[in-house]
Amino acid sequence: MWVRRTDDELSRERRTPMWAHALGWTLRLLYALACCIRGNPAAFNVNLDPRTVICNKCHRVKMPDAEHTCGCGGMFEDIRDWKWVDESATLS
Repeated sequence: MWVRRTDDELSRERRTPMWAHALGWTLRLLYALACCIRGNPAAFNVNLDPRTVICNKCHRVKMPDAEHTCGCGGMFEDIRDWKWVDESATLS
């Protein structure tokens, strides 16, 4: 079942060093430039960092789009703020 991550879990996970972010974006830029040099400018149109969203009410999962409200009335949130927990583990 889907459960929201605690504030402590979120803060521990989001403590990525600044150099790691810079390295990631540098590598993405180098990849895109290499594709353009080799004649594939479509690399700039590729979503290099796709996100998935989840409804906070019915837990429907989808790729983000213009709809921020689910059909059930819930709101879509970044799935990184949620985690999957095995129901049998929570019952014991």
